[in-house]
Amino acid sequence: MTLDHDLLHQLLGDSLLPRDERSEFLAALDRPPPGAIRWRDELVERDWRESVSHIVSDEPIAWHPRGRFVAPEARPSQTIAFAAGDYYIQDAGSLLASRLLKAAEGEVICDLCASPGGKSTAILEDIGDSGWLLANEAIRTRLPALEFNLARHGSPRFAVSQLDPDSLADRVGPIFDAVLVDAPCSGQTLVSRGKQSDASWSMRQVEHSAARQQRILTAAARLVRPGGRLVYSTCTFAVEENEARVEQFLAEHRGWSQFPCDELRRWQSPLLESAYRLWPHRDGCAGAFAARLIRTTDESESERTNTARRWSERARRRRQIELPPGFDAWGVLENAEVRGDAQRCFAWPIGAPGEMIEAACSGPEVAFRKGNTWFPSFALALRRDDAWSPNQTMSIDAPQAAAYLRGESLPCDRRGWLVVEYAGHRLGWAKSDGRQAKNQLPKPARLERIGEAG
Repeated sequence: MTLDHDLLHQLLGDSLLPRDERSEFLAALDRPPPGAIRWRDELVERDWRESVSHIVSDEPIAWHPRGRFVAPEARPSQTIAFAAGDYYIQDAGSLLASRLLKAAEGEVICDLCASPGGKSTAILEDIGDSGWLLANEAIRTRLPALEFNLARHGSPRFAVSQLDPDSLADRVGPIFDAVLVDAPCSGQTLVSRGKQSDASWSMRQVEHSAARQQRILTAAARLVRPGGRLVYSTCTFAVEENEARVEQFLAEHRGWSQFPCDELRRWQSPLLESAYRLWPHRDGCAGAFAARLIRTTDESESERTNTARRWSERARRRRQIELPPGFDAWGVLENAEVRGDAQRCFAWPIGAPGEMIEAACSGPEVAFRKGNTWFPSFALALRRDDAWSPNQTMSIDAPQAAAYLRGESLPCDRRGWLVVEYAGHRLGWAKSDGRQAKNQLPKPARLERIGEAG
């Protein structure tokens, strides 16, 4: 690492990191952090934890109840449980923001800078079968990764939007119980993971990122209902991008206060009581920053009027479409609001917030069209709600599951579309001609090196 102590002092100041730790911190930046996963509560409830015991170490991630560090030499991306969406692979540091957000069942949440989806899928697990998530990603090229990870997760209680934060705030207003801003940043914690260059340490890059972060935070504040929460997080160490952004936000926005979290006091920043930091040399991760604020004042009369008018205008434009022709050959979908266009079809459970759906560019996909033919979506096969049930399923064993996940076809004496299942886990679609079930798994979902043990 070429970072010297003078620049480190410029980035971190005097009180954030003791001088006797700085050499250790710099040394840790030259080492890749250990891998980590976040598993779903259902994994424990179904006793599937045993099936992934060989990939996790005995050490839990102290700041998140569903986090575990990965065992050395393990390949967590090459298991059947991973393909089925039972856990998500992410740096342990990224779990800090999810823990601080503390989404609860029934809440309506916005993940404002959502791709690739790790925090969005964690939110879906926390809000359960009664909450809603709007996963926004302003950069179009980052949408496919977000949509894929949400599809594999299986919950249909989300919408995806592709809007600048200011535009999103203009469209939906302050409707969210909580907003997560995992802001674009200089990415200093990514250096040790080989995903960022040493240029991330330059003050020019830090200042450029800080200006963008302040604009995003200001927009995010317009999305939070009175009494709601705002969590701001980054994957960088610089004070200018972290505590300084929160302090400036509080100075410029009346009606907002710090909102500390007692459970995370061990990682509290010495610069701000509602901010928390993880360090690579202390916490065995790449590093992370997160802070939590609460909106303490009621919305103004103009906010109420404008939001009501925006919703009233959009409500008149709302329309539902029919499921595409041939859908009944795949299965049954009930109690859903179906929307789409000539190429894609989405279906939300009844009761989704209208403002959220109107802002969406996509959501829980159920079908897509190639040429003149409609096909069932990968997301539909993995959909985890009572409204959807496939007409046919095909139960397979572990060696067959490994072959299917590699993209191979399987012998089958039935005909038509089938959802392939292993031990109760839905893995994707196959279409059988009575002799062979042709694999319909999309390429991003395939696991080329999976072993039979999974």
